[in-house]
Amino acid sequence: MGDVGDQCTVCFTGDLQLQQGMLVCDVCGSVFQGYAEETQEFEAGISNAKYFKKSEGMGGKLKAKAAAAEPPPPPPVAEAVRAYVQAIQGLLQRQARALVETFGLDAALPGVVCELWLAYLAHTHLLEPATLLKLQGLAEPGAAVGDDEATETDGGDGGGKRAMATQMMHARRSKAIQMQIMPVLHLRHTLALLLLASWCQLEAVSPVDVLRWALDGQLPYLAFGVEEGQVLEQYGSILGRQLITPTGVPSPSALYVVAGHAAQKLGLVCPPLNPALWLQRYLAELQLPEELLPLALQLHGLYQPAALVPTADTAPHRNPWGRLLAVLVVAVKLCYGVDGTARGMKGLPPSPAWGDWAPRQLCRFSSLSAFPLSLDEACQLDDVSFRAYLQYLQQGLFADCAPPPELQTVHQLFQRMSLASAPLSSAGDDVSGGRVGFQALAAVEHHGQSLDHHRAGQQVQQQQQQQQQQQQQQQQQGRQQQQHQQPAPTTSYHFYGPSATKALFHPDYALLLTACAPLAWLAPEGLHELVCGLERSMIGAECEVSFQYNSVEQARLARVREEGAWQQQREAEVLEARQLLQQAQQVRQQDMDAS
Repeated sequence: MGDVGDQCTVCFTGDLQLQQGMLVCDVCGSVFQGYAEETQEFEAGISNAKYFKKSEGMGGKLKAKAAAAEPPPPPPVAEAVRAYVQAIQGLLQRQARALVETFGLDAALPGVVCELWLAYLAHTHLLEPATLLKLQGLAEPGAAVGDDEATETDGGDGGGKRAMATQMMHARRSKAIQMQIMPVLHLRHTLALLLLASWCQLEAVSPVDVLRWALDGQLPYLAFGVEEGQVLEQYGSILGRQLITPTGVPSPSALYVVAGHAAQKLGLVCPPLNPALWLQRYLAELQLPEELLPLALQLHGLYQPAALVPTADTAPHRNPWGRLLAVLVVAVKLCYGVDGTARGMKGLPPSPAWGDWAPRQLCRFSSLSAFPLSLDEACQLDDVSFRAYLQYLQQGLFADCAPPPELQTVHQLFQRMSLASAPLSSAGDDVSGGRVGFQALAAVEHHGQSLDHHRAGQQVQQQQQQQQQQQQQQQQQGRQQQQHQQPAPTTSYHFYGPSATKALFHPDYALLLTACAPLAWLAPEGLHELVCGLERSMIGAECEVSFQYNSVEQARLARVREEGAWQQQREAEVLEARQLLQQAQQVRQQDMDAS
C-alpha cells in the first residue's frame, strides 16, 4: 500500500498527497486508497465519533508532514513538447522515404520535405522559450484553467469529490495544452507537407492519393501511436491521446484546406499542375480511350488558359482537379454525345456502354482504400489484384498475427482450399483462382458446406458467367450493327442549365458525372457546375469568334448602333424643345402677372 510522498504509479511524475483520508496524485489526480487502519476500525463497528476523531487526528498529522515536505517538481512540459516534435519529424522522414521507395516519386523529395518542415516548425514557434513557458504555466497545479475550479476544489463534502475535482482539473489542463498545440502541429500537417513537397516537384499526387496510401498502411501514419508509444507514453498526462494516437485520416477537402493554409503561412507558391499528365492519368484510371487526350488538351488551352495552381484557391469545390475533370467530361460529350444519340468522331473507338462502365468504375473507387474492404469487392478482383491483396494482408495487416491453437484446424482447411483453387487459375478458366479461393472461404464461413459441394457450385457459377459473357457479346454486336445502320453523326450538343437537378439529366450523362466526381472528391452536382461554367465560356468565345468573321452580323450591329445613336439624338432634341417651351410659358406667365 502506498504512503504520503510516494511516487505516482500512473504518471510517474507526481507524488501522493493526503486529501480527506485518500491518497491522490498531485499531478494527474489519480486516486489510490485510504488508510487500512481506519477502514478496519469502521468495519469492526467502532463508534462513528471515535472513528472520525481518529481519522481527523491522523489526517492532521499527515497533512502537517506533507506540508513540511518539499513541493513536487513541475511537470516536464518542455521535454514533452520536444519529444512530440521529434516524433513528428521522424514520422515525416519515414513518410518521405516511403514516397520514394514504394511509390517511385522523385529522389529529391526528402530534401524538399526537410526544407518545408524546418520552415513550418519555425513558423509554429513551438520550441521558443515564450511558448514553452506559456504551456508550462497551463500545466502547473496552481494554474487557473476555469472559473469553476475553486468551487470544485474547496468543497468539504468528502475526499471522493475532492479527488474527482483534482482529476478533472488535470484533464482540463491537458485539454488546454492540446488546444494550444493541435492547431499548429498535428499528424495531419505531415500529410499536408508531403502534398506541398510533391506539388513543388511536379508530381501527379492529389489529396485522394495521399489518404488512400495512408489508409492502406503503405504510408506511415495510422501506426504512429504504436511506433512512438514507448517514447511518448510517459508524457501522456501532458500531451493527451488526441495528439499521440490518430483516429483515422482527414477528408480530402480538409487535407486540401490544411495544405493551402500551410502554403500561405510559408509564402510558398507551388508550380501549376501539368494538364497533359493529369488528363492522361484520368483517362487511364477511368478506362476511356486515349484518343480523347488531344481534344481535352485543346479545350483546356482555349477555354481555361489560367494556370491551375493547387494552392491558389483553397475552396474544395473549385479545386484544379475538378476543372480538369470538367474538361474531360466536355470532351466526352463532344465525341460521344452522352445524351442518348449514338454518334462518334472519326478515328475514335465506339463509346462504352455507360450503364456497365459507370458501376464498374464506382466499384474501383468506392472507397479511399486501394484494396477491397468487403467480401463483394474482393470477389470482383482479377488474378493480379487479388494476389496483391493477399500479399498486402500477409505482409501488412496480419504480419505479426498467428492463428490461435483452437483455430489451427480452420487455418489448415483454408490453406488446403487455396491450394485446391490454384490449378484453376493456371488452367486459364474464366473465373480467377484468387476469387475462387476467396469465395470458397466465404462459403465455408457463412454456409458450412463441404469442399466438394463448393466445387460443384463453382462449376455452376462458371457456366452462369459464360452465359452472361455470351449475352454481353451479343448485345455489343447488336449495338454495333445499330450504329452502322444509323445515319451520319450530327453536330448537336446538349446543354444542361446550372439549375437543373440530377433527375433532369440524361441517364448517360448522370452516370458519367457519378463515375468521374470521386476523383476530385466532388458530388456529381458539383462537377456539373464546373462543366456548366466551362460550357458558358465556350459559348461566349464561339459567339465572339463567329461575330468577328461574319460581315453580315457586323453590318447589322453597325446599323443597330447608328439607329441607337439617331434615337438618342432625337430624344435629346425633343427634351431640349420641351425645356424651351416650358421656359417660354414661364416668361409669358410672368408678363401676365406683371401687367
